[in-house]
Amino acid sequence: MKALKTVVLFLALVYTGNSFGQTKEETITWLKEKFEKCLSLNGTVQVSINECQIRITDTDNDVNRYMEYSFAPSDVSGIYRGAIEFNAKTFYISGRMMGVDYDKYQDASKISDYFAGFTIENKEENIQVRIITALKHLATFCPKKKQTF
Repeated sequence: MKALKTVVLFLALVYTGNSFGQTKEETITWLKEKFEKCLSLNGTVQVSINECQIRITDTDNDVNRYMEYSFAPSDVSGIYRGAIEFNAKTFYISGRMMGVDYDKYQDASKISDYFAGFTIENKEENIQVRIITALKHLATFCPKKKQTF
């Protein structure tokens, strides 16, 4: 009888511990809402998110600008002065801004050249840290590519 109580207690604790974690869908919904609210882009912002890729579009018809930024949640390392920092060597940028067409992968070290104004504004308490935490959590749902060696 004591063993049965121990097993039931153990299962209850495991269930309780797992029930407080956010699901993939909850994380995606939350991130989409926060990006649309807190990104400091000048145009109309649209966000598309899945567990392996984030695509942010910024459209401003008044100045004939359309930019699309694409990166993996796992490539985000943190925030520096409100701007998203990346681990990866590259991220994808395409569109048209100030008469210049972009359609290429860019070196993340030159991010300030292309992401001017692409910051997360402090519209909520600790929102920058919370977004980075959510991105790292979302990255755990992306299946890892199996490599032969």
